[in-house]
Amino acid sequence: MNDLLTLQALCTLLMCDDPTSLTPDAREAIEKYADKESRDMGFDNWIDAYHWTPDSQANDKTLPTEGAAQDL
Repeated sequence: MNDLLTLQALCTLLMCDDPTSLTPDAREAIEKYADKESRDMGFDNWIDAYHWTPDSQANDKTLPTEGAAQDL
């Protein structure tokens, strides 16, 4: 499984979930999970992971963790 692809899919769902059908507590839980996974892959938060692309390496951002990057 491609962890980076899965994370980006989750971040896309969060970004496009407006208006949300989730309860505030459920939305917060998913955002916290996405933030944790994002930090584990070298991003600051899920929004940073959402905006990352392989081409964005040139903007001071180092590639996420090697394991995730190898799956690209």
